[in-house]
Amino acid sequence: MDYSISYADQFSFSPKEFYASVEQQMAARKIPSMEVTRQEFAEGGMLSDRRTYLRLMRERLAITTCAAPFGNILFFSCRTVYVPALVRLWHIVAVMVFLNVIGGLLLMLLGVTFAALAMIALMFALAAVLRNASAATFSDLDALLLRIPVVATIYED
Repeated sequence: MDYSISYADQFSFSPKEFYASVEQQMAARKIPSMEVTRQEFAEGGMLSDRRTYLRLMRERLAITTCAAPFGNILFFSCRTVYVPALVRLWHIVAVMVFLNVIGGLLLMLLGVTFAALAMIALMFALAAVLRNASAATFSDLDALLLRIPVVATIYED
């Protein structure tokens, strides 16, 4: 996680105007799969005032920024967070169940020898698809694979 803070003296923008300007600039850049949202968090405890943050999220990278008045200045904070993929036991179990179902079907249809060859070919084909997805000209395939729950963690790892 990376964190920075800065301020501007006598800045005349309200936080909402600042966020609208940033949203407009991000829309003009047409970054694929970029999600821009506003979120509210408490300044302190549960009963404290709420502060609005602007979050830019693409794949597993999140940039959260805040603009807020502090006396006669406006301060800006920015946090950059990379959320790593976590492979859990149920992901491995789901993949094993999928491969066993496919292997069973191939075994019934093709017999032992051809089913084994087909499974090996399938493994190489899946590895090639996952490896080439991010380099492909169809860049939304990468984003699509990152949105599928079990496939996303395996694809990224």
